[in-house]
Amino acid sequence: MDEVANFFTKSDCDADPDAAGDMGGRLKVKVVASTPLIAPGGRVDLKVTITNETSEKVPVFFKLDPKPHFEVEATDARGKRVDTPAGKAPKTTKKDEGPARTGRITLMPGGTIKAAVTWDALKHKYVKDGIVPAGPLPLGKYTLKVVTPLVGFRDVAEFGRPTTPIEVGN
Repeated sequence: MDEVANFFTKSDCDADPDAAGDMGGRLKVKVVASTPLIAPGGRVDLKVTITNETSEKVPVFFKLDPKPHFEVEATDARGKRVDTPAGKAPKTTKKDEGPARTGRITLMPGGTIKAAVTWDALKHKYVKDGIVPAGPLPLGKYTLKVVTPLVGFRDVAEFGRPTTPIEVGN
């Protein structure tokens, strides 16, 4: 997770989630894939960049669980999720990892925060204890959406979930 996870190893980054306010228009969130074409079942590296677009210091708030989690959602050309298992999830016992925290980083004017995320072009299936890979995704064009742990956006879909196209091919 690069820079982001390293910031939150210190306890002085803890913050009150209600202090986040609305970050819309102050930050730009962008994702870039290391390659636009990958083989079925292949892995692509995604670079997420959060940029302060103002001329002021901006506090950036992240949900920590216990670290910030960047998740990737993949959809096909029709907008259907292709990375989640079909059917109903089995009932499992989740272990309690404690309450989620909120962390804060102050981003200088024009400053950036970077995070590295990976995605595998795989289908998944449910098993007794969770989710496991179930083979490669078929050839095709997909959209990868990175769900960020940012706090303080009224329209999270617009600002906190950047997308990038990816093609699974040979």
